[in-house]
Amino acid sequence: MAKIVRFLQIGGPDVLKIEEAPSREPGKGEAKLRVQAIGLNRAEPMFMHGYYLEPTQLPASLGYDPSSTV
Repeated sequence: MAKIVRFLQIGGPDVLKIEEAPSREPGKGEAKLRVQAIGLNRAEPMFMHGYYLEPTQLPASLGYDPSSTV
């Protein structure tokens, strides 16, 4: 099982939840990563608060900047 950061409503850090999600095996041309940490960039808090260019579709997740091991 993988751990993901998810939120079900717009808001601050208190809406973030760490959940487990099923892992999937990589397909052709993909690699499986072991993520050590995730970074949050400037856009992600804006997305979480509903201020990003694109509307936030809930449920949503954060953590698109991983530090990983292949």
